[in-house]
Amino acid sequence: MPHEEKVYPVENTYSDQESDGERVYVEKQIPLAMTISKNKVLYEFRCKVEDAIQNNYIFKKEPFHFTKSTKNKVYLNELRLWGVPLLPSKGHESTDVVLLKFLEARQFKLSEAFKLLQRTLKWRMEMDMEQILQEKLGSDLEELGHIGNTKAIKGHSVCYKKYGIYKNKDLYKGRFDSNDKYEDYLRWNIQFMERCVQTLDFRPGGTNSIISIIDLKDAPAPLIKELPTLHKKTLVLFQDYYPGIIDRHVIVNAPLWLLTFHALQLRTLTQINYGKFVFVRPLRVSKTLLKLIAPENLPVEYGGLKQEHDELFTSHKTVLHQKVKPGSVECIQIPVDKAGMTVSWDLTVVGFEVSYKGEFIPNDDCSYQVLIQREKKFGKTIRNSFHVREPGKIVLHIRNTTYKNKMVFCRHLIQPTVTNFTLSKKI
Repeated sequence: MPHEEKVYPVENTYSDQESDGERVYVEKQIPLAMTISKNKVLYEFRCKVEDAIQNNYIFKKEPFHFTKSTKNKVYLNELRLWGVPLLPSKGHESTDVVLLKFLEARQFKLSEAFKLLQRTLKWRMEMDMEQILQEKLGSDLEELGHIGNTKAIKGHSVCYKKYGIYKNKDLYKGRFDSNDKYEDYLRWNIQFMERCVQTLDFRPGGTNSIISIIDLKDAPAPLIKELPTLHKKTLVLFQDYYPGIIDRHVIVNAPLWLLTFHALQLRTLTQINYGKFVFVRPLRVSKTLLKLIAPENLPVEYGGLKQEHDELFTSHKTVLHQKVKPGSVECIQIPVDKAGMTVSWDLTVVGFEVSYKGEFIPNDDCSYQVLIQREKKFGKTIRNSFHVREPGKIVLHIRNTTYKNKMVFCRHLIQPTVTNFTLSKKI
């Protein structure tokens, strides 16, 4: 019995309110309810910070060796953390957002939150963050991490660390075979975190946390074994001095043994921070990341639609999403009303494992249909284009022969065809 094809026009757009579990990312953490008691603690915390800044004990109650510039009252009044003024009496809208991060990290225990703030400010002064941001710590570390220029579905900033660059044995040995270079790696992590923080907006309702994606694809086995130890000190540092900044760590392309081994290394973290780690096997990378990041913002290497240095889809284009049920064929139509147009489209399927075929069907019944793409299996995100010589429609057929639902994402662009003329000169 032939499959019944269902046709979905391109106007069906993705909605954040869609209830399909394959697409919508649901926050596991319960939103903070600012009860009367928590508001009271926040008010007391503001008073405590105000008094500590005005009376010069914000860094520590015990004697501390300040430089002349830090003794200056003007410096204390202008004291900032992550670019946000800390003095509550200034009335800056982001001050409470920053202070709440310290309260949440210590379950709204005022004295513990204040000590955490003191330690953070003291540590930042001793590390000299301005100097760290100017340091050149190696070309390999510059390639290791980059910050995405788009946001996650819930507004988080996204940063990537790709350890596949160390598949070169000489590069790996040169970076991790000495203690001095390990210190450079640690300082680079601080530098990278500071640059990530600069992308955040601490205003109420703004982006004030990060999703960190750690990719272990092509990473050498010795490095994967060493990473839990290397990360332990870094993670404790982030927990102590960047409370609430990282929403979650997503480790993709991770081997199965790493989950157990890493879990033992994470015992020193609080239960709140422990729950922020997500380990993803290679076959589930695209499915997991597409629940966090919209397909137009997720790089093609992870099953998204975003291509590096993309000159075609430079502006925001509506992305169609459609579920393909097991054993069925779904069709996506792109109508083209004018001749002389070029249609370009991107197509991806979560988890792939489905077949794709494209054809052009003219409006004129006397014209011939054109096969654009013979049916073939998805292996990666597909980009294709077709020059339309007469009005009609492009139909993309998605066949799901698996026993699971599959989610399809598609965007398209229709633009006039530009003909290049070559002028020849007679001799």
